[in-house]
Amino acid sequence: MDDDTLSRAPTAGCNSVAWILWRLTRVMDLFIHYRLQDAEQLWSKGGWAEKFNMQPGIYDQGGLDCGAGSGVDSTISQRYKRATITQ
Repeated sequence: MDDDTLSRAPTAGCNSVAWILWRLTRVMDLFIHYRLQDAEQLWSKGGWAEKFNMQPGIYDQGGLDCGAGSGVDSTISQRYKRATITQ
């Protein structure tokens, strides 16, 4: 998929594919690093929150304060996913 397709919400009130992939990566980061390894999440440790122009503390415990209609950069999201599964 190209960036336009990834970033487009199919209908009003729906999340884009990019947002869904970002959210799945956040959940992986939360469970792998914070819950299983008792380590700091890459979200805050790796500066990923800032790269997404989000506040690190809001999402550190798996909060869902970001949802439908929120824009997520698909390139940064893919980099974050790679970092999450390789560390």
